[in-house]
Amino acid sequence: MGLFKSRKKKDDELLSEILNKKPLLVVIEHLKLSDVPKKWKKYKNKSYEVRIDAVRFWADQPEILAWIALFDEDEGVRKEVLRYVNDQNLIANIAKNVEHEDIREAAIGHIKDKNILADLAKNNRNKDVRGVAVEKLEDQDLLTDIAKSDKDSDVRIASVKKIDPEKWQDLLVDIAKNDENYKVRGTSVKKLEDQETLAWIAKNDENWMVRRGAILKLTKTNNIKKTVEKLEDQELIADIAKNDRNKDAREAAVEKLNPAKWQDLLADIAKNDRNIDVREVAVEKLDSTIWKDLLAEIREISRLELIKDNVYSLLSKPRVINSGQSFTLQDIEAALWHLYGSDYDSHSQYMSLVHKATEALISSGKLERSCGWIRAK
Repeated sequence: MGLFKSRKKKDDELLSEILNKKPLLVVIEHLKLSDVPKKWKKYKNKSYEVRIDAVRFWADQPEILAWIALFDEDEGVRKEVLRYVNDQNLIANIAKNVEHEDIREAAIGHIKDKNILADLAKNNRNKDVRGVAVEKLEDQDLLTDIAKSDKDSDVRIASVKKIDPEKWQDLLVDIAKNDENYKVRGTSVKKLEDQETLAWIAKNDENWMVRRGAILKLTKTNNIKKTVEKLEDQELIADIAKNDRNKDAREAAVEKLNPAKWQDLLADIAKNDRNIDVREVAVEKLDSTIWKDLLAEIREISRLELIKDNVYSLLSKPRVINSGQSFTLQDIEAALWHLYGSDYDSHSQYMSLVHKATEALISSGKLERSCGWIRAK
């Protein structure tokens, strides 16, 4: 308590000593014992402009400024405080302890002392404080240490972004291959130059976004379809054809596959890819002498999908049978045979497909059946 009662030192020196040596709760208790709360309380319900004028009036009283920065409810007022605080330890203490993210980031932005900044970036318990401090760091050795060791992925990402790629390629390769977080790996991939490493990541990383980033970096383009078209590595192309989430990428990869080498993969894609355009490209590259039965099955599946579209279109936009929305199965069969039956040799075969398509749509929930009537949901 002796420290709090002492008035031999100037207020700013006293506060600086407290901030250097005491945790935030002690600082707050010190401020509460002073007359700071009373001075600011009478301004609490005043207008923004009045409180800003008060901040300027007390610009030479760091205790009051600290109180305002920590406890005022208005973002603009809190930020205004920082324009008048010169004590770097006070700014650092605000950055470490204030609840408001905006004032925390603004406070770190006012820190000029490299040692304080480095301490915040390396040792602060709050990941947000560390992350904002990292964005101001220029010390490459410290940045690389944080990129390797910080426990928070966002902080590691912020560090990787600031690492000099010309100087730290080996470190970036290590992070791109081994960091546990895919976003950190992906950020590092963007700074890689080694083609062999990029090719390895494009084939082997467990996350499709990281693989995509490596592929784009390999071909120096942001268009995934054009990227695939430039690739020559058949193993990599096969991986894209099978696993990429982008339909255009898969389609372009299937186009690039050597059919003599990849018949099994093409057969799998032709039957199972979720996009009809990709399946059709794969079908075109299948050897019909090898895959006769499969091609017949695929044609049957394609017919069924087409008929499902026809059935749903008929029921959701009725224009042939009547003006209502509900139909019997016999109505649907007759209408579709009238519209599309000329494309089929067998009436019974087509009716069987219509029946299967209708039942599939009911099972999927797109259609519903009640008392023999069927309608779109």
